[in-house]
Amino acid sequence: MPKLTFGQKIFFSILSVAGLCVLLIGLPSLFNTAEHYMQIAKDQVRTDSVMVASMVGPALVFEREDMAESILDILEQSPQIISATVYVLNPLDGALSSFATYGDTMVATESGLIQSTSTQVERIGGNLVAVTPVLSSDEIIGYVQLVASLSNINQHFQQTLLYVGIAGALALLVAGYLAVASRRAILRPIIDLNTVSRLIAETKDYGNRAKAESQDEVGDLIASFNSMLDVIQEYDLARKEKEQEILQLNRDLERKVNERTMELQNSMVVLSDTVENLRNTQTKLVEQEKMASLGGLVAGVAHEINTPIGVGITASSHLSQSIRELSDKFENGSLTKRDFAEAINEMKETVHMIGKNLERSAALVKSFKMVAVDQTSDDMRSFNVKEYFESVLMSLKPKLKRTRHHVVLDIPENLTVLSSPGALSQIITNLIMNSLLHGFELVEEGEIKMQVHQDGDVLVFDYFDNGKGIADEIRERIFDPFVTTARSKGGSGLGTHILYNLVTQVLSGTVVLIDDGKQGVHFRIRFPVDVRAEDDSVATVGVR
Repeated sequence: MPKLTFGQKIFFSILSVAGLCVLLIGLPSLFNTAEHYMQIAKDQVRTDSVMVASMVGPALVFEREDMAESILDILEQSPQIISATVYVLNPLDGALSSFATYGDTMVATESGLIQSTSTQVERIGGNLVAVTPVLSSDEIIGYVQLVASLSNINQHFQQTLLYVGIAGALALLVAGYLAVASRRAILRPIIDLNTVSRLIAETKDYGNRAKAESQDEVGDLIASFNSMLDVIQEYDLARKEKEQEILQLNRDLERKVNERTMELQNSMVVLSDTVENLRNTQTKLVEQEKMASLGGLVAGVAHEINTPIGVGITASSHLSQSIRELSDKFENGSLTKRDFAEAINEMKETVHMIGKNLERSAALVKSFKMVAVDQTSDDMRSFNVKEYFESVLMSLKPKLKRTRHHVVLDIPENLTVLSSPGALSQIITNLIMNSLLHGFELVEEGEIKMQVHQDGDVLVFDYFDNGKGIADEIRERIFDPFVTTARSKGGSGLGTHILYNLVTQVLSGTVVLIDDGKQGVHFRIRFPVDVRAEDDSVATVGVR
């Protein structure tokens, strides 16, 4: 169904009301006219019937058929009379017999005879039949039957119908003219108001005003619209003043950002020195023949620690770039409130990222000592498992966002444990990095899924990825040190060994590689929800 415009709705509404009025007036008028003509016809045929009955009485008494037929010939003056029949009543048996006729006797025969003590008029088919008893000394001696045609009534009704139709058509034409005029009078100010609204929306010039051409409700609407524009114009001026204040705040913020940038750059220098020291340590270990096996360990640690350090350097560079872009926008006057808010949020996230990767660097250095299973009891604290997993994933975000792989967490919201968060962080990091470096080597878009649930007083951590999996020849030795199939690519073979030591020695748990027949790997880690519930055999000695 096509959608009507407002003007079309007005036009068709007025025409509909006019048409309804014509029907409500015309139909009762036609009905009353038809009833009126019908009543006139009945009265006329009743009068003729009574007149003929009073005149043919003597003819029936003296049995003068010629006299009765002469009387019936008078009906020629009534063209609507089709036929007339005079019946005589046999006083012995009450039988009726035709005495005299006029007109079409066949129509009279088809109509039948209605016997009654008074004049009766009935409509039979398209004719009116009137029957009047013939009296003599107050006794019925016969009947007069007249059959009148309704063709004159139908003709009068058709003429009346034609007059009503012409009047209705004229009424609709007048209503149509009024509808067009009303439509123009209503739509003109609305169209002008719409034009002004579009102009303001395109130009942002709130000084434009709509013109009120009438003092009716539409004029009040336009006046209200202009009043609204006055308020908006005042608000726009106030907004521009606030923008000037924000520009001044941006200048102050630029100075603070520069100071913080210098502090971050100094931190980057310290981190770079730390990496250099680790590389020097690696070189010394490699040069010692007795520590040849540990050379691979140091290389692995240096390789792992480069990731958070590199993320920190990248984040620092990104922060510097963001500051330059913010400064450029400020200097050329294109800095908006939205740009400023987005820049601040991005800087906060970058600083948070640098801090997390610094923490991760410390954890990686700490993992170097975890091979000897040295941990301190100060690492134990209570924490929310899901929140901590999300925090670790945040520190790995720079690494993950360069790939098309994604991580799925299935962890209850209110699950809390008392354990070593540092060890758990290293476990998650090692698992994800192994998936990225080895499992997804030939996979463009992989999935890592981590499920955690509580089973009594034990926490069960299932780790899945849909990568290439682990070769059969090393599955039995996967947790042994220096076991790797990627040594030519820089793999140290210590990732799963450190994972094993962290789970068994620090978390007092177990870790197994499950072969469930699916693509990828499935590690299941179980450790107590409360480490304090374990016996004193759990290793909690201090770090040497």
